[in-house]
Amino acid sequence: MLIKGSNSEERLDFFADLYQTAKNNLAEQIEKMTIYREQYDGSPKIDGSSEEAHAVRNITYELIESQVSSSIPSGKCRPRSFSEHNDRCAKNAERLVNMQRDRLPFERLNDEDERRTYTFGSSIWLAEWDESIQTHFTSGDIRLTLISPQDFFPQPFITNEDDLEYFFARFLTTKDAIMRTYDISHEEAMKTAVEDGMDGFSAIDGEDGEGGIATVIVCYYKDADGLVGRFVYSGEVVLSDIRDYYARKKHRCTKCGRAESICTCDHPKIEEMNEEYEELTKDIVINGKVAIPATSPVIRDDGSTVMESHMETVISPDGSLSIGADGLPILQEVQMPKMRKTRIPYYKPKTLPIVIRRNISQDGSLFGQSDCAFIRPQQQEINKIESRIHDKLMYAGITPFLPEDARVELDNSVFGNVIKLREGQGKKDYGIIDTTPNIQQDITQSERIYQHARYILGITRSFQGQEDTTAKSGVAKQAQIQQAAGRLESKRRMKNFAYSQLDRIIFELYLAYSDEPRPVSYRDQFGTMHNESFNRYDYVRYDKETGDYYVDDEYIFSTDNSGALEDQREAMWELNRQNLLDGAFGMPNDAGTNLRYWRAQSKAHYPNADDMVEYWQSMYTAQQNQAMMQNALNAAASDPNIASNLKAQMGANQGIGGMNNGAV
Repeated sequence: MLIKGSNSEERLDFFADLYQTAKNNLAEQIEKMTIYREQYDGSPKIDGSSEEAHAVRNITYELIESQVSSSIPSGKCRPRSFSEHNDRCAKNAERLVNMQRDRLPFERLNDEDERRTYTFGSSIWLAEWDESIQTHFTSGDIRLTLISPQDFFPQPFITNEDDLEYFFARFLTTKDAIMRTYDISHEEAMKTAVEDGMDGFSAIDGEDGEGGIATVIVCYYKDADGLVGRFVYSGEVVLSDIRDYYARKKHRCTKCGRAESICTCDHPKIEEMNEEYEELTKDIVINGKVAIPATSPVIRDDGSTVMESHMETVISPDGSLSIGADGLPILQEVQMPKMRKTRIPYYKPKTLPIVIRRNISQDGSLFGQSDCAFIRPQQQEINKIESRIHDKLMYAGITPFLPEDARVELDNSVFGNVIKLREGQGKKDYGIIDTTPNIQQDITQSERIYQHARYILGITRSFQGQEDTTAKSGVAKQAQIQQAAGRLESKRRMKNFAYSQLDRIIFELYLAYSDEPRPVSYRDQFGTMHNESFNRYDYVRYDKETGDYYVDDEYIFSTDNSGALEDQREAMWELNRQNLLDGAFGMPNDAGTNLRYWRAQSKAHYPNADDMVEYWQSMYTAQQNQAMMQNALNAAASDPNIASNLKAQMGANQGIGGMNNGAV
């Protein structure tokens, strides 16, 4: 995209106009989203009518909430080209993205993401590297933000996020937060403003403006060279303008070229410059081995190594120095590769930092289709019928009739009002008229339309956890639930795809900015916890032909299909128990079998499973020691002395292991 403007004012005008164009293009879509949100909230509005419904049965909320899943997909990673080193790197990347599931507030973000996706048809994730996140050992980390589709304005007429040249995101924040985040003065912060018509907010400015609300507009874009930039503004104030957003930044003196901290110029001219590569000052050591040396040979364009002359002492055949007639060591000229400091290029992510999760793909649109759009006719019709039922019941009643000259008097009896009959009158002259209407047909029609809405979304009563008499057995009910889940499978696949794309962005951001190794713990197949680390230097490769180092990012991200089942812990516990009874772990009475079973339960987070693992581990170890001692006894049966020593040692081991107390 060609960016116009050289100074801040011109660039602000350019991006403000671009934002308005993107916003106008989505005006109709935003209006629909507002309607869908009101529908989800139970709005009584009737399309095409100025009158509102008197009663609302919110089937939209009910059916959307039936689909909301708290399951967070587990990330998977594999290398595009297999090798032991690449496979180990892929596992560390997988552990890294899964660790983010625990570190970041994914439970809250997933909760918002689910409802926004079904209501609006889409949900947008923004992943950024935040240098303000500091710990004792690390600098910077991932920050995830969930953007409402009502606050997301992409390039018009683009239907795939990979093809976007730019997008805008809109945020509401306080002016105090703007001053802290973008390091601007109080006077500049007062020039920021709330966008007109944004959710009914207005600036809450006192004399000094403290506590005021402002709208921040963030634009990520690709320039003419394909570099990702970021432009941030509010009102008439440019808050940030980074031309090459993913590049490493360093302040250097333009006179001497040195970093600001070591510049010695009398009048230094400091500017922010991009750092393209890192020059090593020492070897990079990973797992106790030198992974990247501090110096590397210089390679020509044709692939040959640049050589240079060095003088070295001559060594005699006996290993001693060769001494000349002058009594000095003899020197000779030798050719050696010319060395230089190893340069490792800083990695740059290649894509805009967003992921769009779609509910159902919509042809010709960047956004997905909303469930609210599909069942809106049914919601409107049910609101009308429920209002009719409401009106009928409100105006219904039982009306008495009696002769014109009848007298109703208050009596002190327990009955209160008493009707006194005149002479010659009887009960036949008195009665009631029941004006209660029949609403059975209205109720039947309301239920019929509700069924239509459920059928449209593919949701059965069993899937909702309601009573379903059509399923005569537990197997039949389970089949119904699976069938409903099958119709919703495409939505789950779209969610899994979005998470895999998000994992890819997280991985690239760590490759680019995580200078320190990041600890990643994991539990192995035996249930034992291990500590590993994600180190960006692990992904650095050496090109022998060019003599250059590069960063290998050829890894494929996906999600684990078993993640949803693992979230259903009770089901996993029961499945493991059944596998134990069926002999899948081995003989049920064997210590090794019980150890494997409790390791599986520990992985499924069964209460107190770790204690049982520790117990059966000691049992299994004692059993193995006893078997080894018995084998040694059998082998040494011919030597009484060895047999006697082995028997004594076996008895001691049995006492320690607890095998003699009959606990097994």
